[in-house]
Amino acid sequence: MEKINNYWSMTEGAFNCLIDDERTKAFNKAIKNTVKKGDVAVDMGSGSGVLAMLAADCGAKKVYAVELTLRGCF
Repeated sequence: MEKINNYWSMTEGAFNCLIDDERTKAFNKAIKNTVKKGDVAVDMGSGSGVLAMLAADCGAKKVYAVELTLRGCF
């Protein structure tokens, strides 16, 4: 588990997801098919916030982008 946590805590890990065009387009399509004008959306584990921004672009009236960091908690 520690190896996975280390990957996602690196800027490089999040950057690699953002530049994955196919992945981003798939998430965008899913969000467009789900989020409707006036909805409230929650992006848990928001990271860069890109999915939260896509939800806002779809007309969500409120979007909560939640990110937890465990640095310094151990």
